Amino acid sequence: MKKEQLLFAALGIIFLVLLLSTSGCLTKKGSLQDRFTNNNNDTNAPANGNAENSGNASNNNQEVIKNIDDKIDECFLESNDAKVDSCLIDLAKVEKNDSLCEKITLLSKDRCYLDVGVLKKEEVICGKIESTSVKEECLSEVGLKTNDASTCAKIISSQEKRDACYYNSGRQNKNSETCKKIFDSTTRDECYISVAGSTKEYSFCNSVSLRKTSEGIQRDLCYEATGKQLNGEICATIFDEEFRANCFKDATNVPDIKIDCSVFSDTNSVNNCTSWYASYSGDISLCYDLEFDKIETCLINSITANPNIDNCKEIQNAHYKLRNECYKAAAVSELDENICQNITGNSRLKKDCVIKIAIEKEDVDLCFELSAADIGDRDTCVSKIAEQTNDYILCEKISTDRTYYKCFANIALEFNAPELCEKAERTELRVLPYTGTEQCYKEYAVQTENKKICDNITFSSFMQECKNAVEIALICQDFDGICDKNYCDMSNDVDCIPGFTCTSNADCGDNKVSTSDSCNSTTKLCVYTQITECIGEDRYCPTECTYTGNPDAIILNESTGATNEDSDCIDPTLLGNVSFTVWDTPEENAVYSLANLPEAKVILINASDNTPFSDISYFLRIANAGNTTLQEATFTYSETLSPKEEASITNTSFMSAFISNACGYGNYDGAGDYTIKAGITGSNTTSNRTFTISDDCP
Repeated sequence: MKKEQLLFAALGIIFLVLLLSTSGCLTKKGSLQDRFTNNNNDTNAPANGNAENSGNASNNNQEVIKNIDDKIDECFLESNDAKVDSCLIDLAKVEKNDSLCEKITLLSKDRCYLDVGVLKKEEVICGKIESTSVKEECLSEVGLKTNDASTCAKIISSQEKRDACYYNSGRQNKNSETCKKIFDSTTRDECYISVAGSTKEYSFCNSVSLRKTSEGIQRDLCYEATGKQLNGEICATIFDEEFRANCFKDATNVPDIKIDCSVFSDTNSVNNCTSWYASYSGDISLCYDLEFDKIETCLINSITANPNIDNCKEIQNAHYKLRNECYKAAAVSELDENICQNITGNSRLKKDCVIKIAIEKEDVDLCFELSAADIGDRDTCVSKIAEQTNDYILCEKISTDRTYYKCFANIALEFNAPELCEKAERTELRVLPYTGTEQCYKEYAVQTENKKICDNITFSSFMQECKNAVEIALICQDFDGICDKNYCDMSNDVDCIPGFTCTSNADCGDNKVSTSDSCNSTTKLCVYTQITECIGEDRYCPTECTYTGNPDAIILNESTGATNEDSDCIDPTLLGNVSFTVWDTPEENAVYSLANLPEAKVILINASDNTPFSDISYFLRIANAGNTTLQEATFTYSETLSPKEEASITNTSFMSAFISNACGYGNYDGAGDYTIKAGITGSNTTSNRTFTISDDCP
């Protein structure tokens, strides 16, 4: 009986093994991830992805649901609850489906929600977590991934995690308001500095702490991170001395509040702060609190930023040149020509001031307030207004020939309309032959280098002259390094000017005692610099200088006692009534060709009753209609001039030098009006004579 029982038991076991093997329960299983992510063996999957084989959208959804359900069913085939839950957690992560977490019975649902919530970057899933610590871990991870500050706010129990979330959100979103929510000051500072560097914005840097690290004060680092120019008021809050001094140096804003620059411990910050505040606040007097070598720069900056008459009055005599420039800038800024009258010792600057305002106001009447002796300046003033307004009618107010027809030509050029030359209606010019219209056509043709324009000219000889001039303009190009002497000369090509190129100072000379002549060693070009310094024994007395011993001399340097006295300037009271009152030649308003230009002959008169004079220094100067000096020289009358005595002086070399030299230095305008001036050196006593040259340079 026992044998039979054993036999039946063995047969039963064999049968059970066969049954299990045929049912697949003994098939080797892959990992849970492999099972849920590899669908290649899914018999329910369509053969391909097109609509024809996969059916409609509804069928697709049903397939997906069926596939998920199949995978869930497969999880429940696991041998115990722990394995079932582990399978469901893996499936939830693969499918990013938090509903699967609800099916978990043994393991933690919270960990499942955490994993899925982080993968899906959805804080709402974190809300399903019961454990506070796990929920906030989920929110922290989601916040770090989404950079959403509102997620960070839901982290309650862990300040460190909440701050880390805010820091990442603020930095990634470049939002300083998010940084503001960080509790830990170190983390908050780092967030602000990061945002400042990425946005180049510093409005929030005042919220950064003054904590000092090995890198420096944190607030300073925030401002520095922007790399931007800061306002002076902000510079005043910076602790690092070098950074603060450089900050003031670059500041250009108008101060909103009073800044006491004396509170800083380092000299550079004090100087740069004072310079900034004085320059842009309008308190120019502060410039004189600076070191001597920094005063002038401060004054220049202040004049530029605040050109007003009250500021100008604060400039001391030592900087009278800048004071004059300040008056000019103030006059132009306020368009008030009366302010120009405050300019002293520089008549040229005063006239330029009036002309500038006339042009800015487009006020031709103001041009005519210049004296009749300044006909060239007056015409230039009118011409610029006419060209600025494109009003050719104003050109008719111009007296000198060349400025007259050039005015029409320039307006015609502006409109690209040569026919406007027909409006230059003067049939007889003062000096030049042909009409204003034909001179205008020639000027237009030369400026545009277009010979066809010359065909508008009536007179055949002048038409040919026009075409020749265009041809010469095409050949004689400035700065091309070529001087074709068959066509070009000093008057139409700078490359032909002697002394234009040089190897040493000796190669340069413009026949003007008022300039310093030098050779630029780099460009090998001559440089002619106007002399404005009061230098003795250089045979020139600038208008800013006065005679030695003048009790009203201006102190230029308090430390050295230097003044604007110049031994080349002469006390006008010592000269008494010595003056040039009569010219022999050139005659007033006379017309000369260059070949027949007479030497300058003047009569020097001592009108005093009892004072003789000797070694009288005087100058001669020639200027074109634009008042540009072409030739000047100083001379000495070495004989004694007795009371009431006259002396006729012929300067045999002056005019000939003008013809051979000055005419070719780029200032000669050819035929037109010119002025020759004679004056006593160092005195305001001068005599002018206007004459006309009828031809161009030979």
